[in-house]
Amino acid sequence: MKSHEKYLQNLKQWLQDTSDSSLEEMSDFFTKRLDSYEEHMSVWEKSYSLFAESLPFGCQKILDLGCHYFF
Repeated sequence: MKSHEKYLQNLKQWLQDTSDSSLEEMSDFFTKRLDSYEEHMSVWEKSYSLFAESLPFGCQKILDLGCHYFF
């Protein structure tokens, strides 16, 4: 199974497993995931490279309006 497919499968399972849990503070959310951040982001490495290649030469600013991943 591809790493992104496994990631999404695990994410779906986590969402089901935690659907009744209370929300956590944002700072706690990121602190708990600090050690696995690089592994988590590696799934998107190719997408980030493609995005960077599409930027015009000399681009200094990017407006990030957010994203939604459909699965």
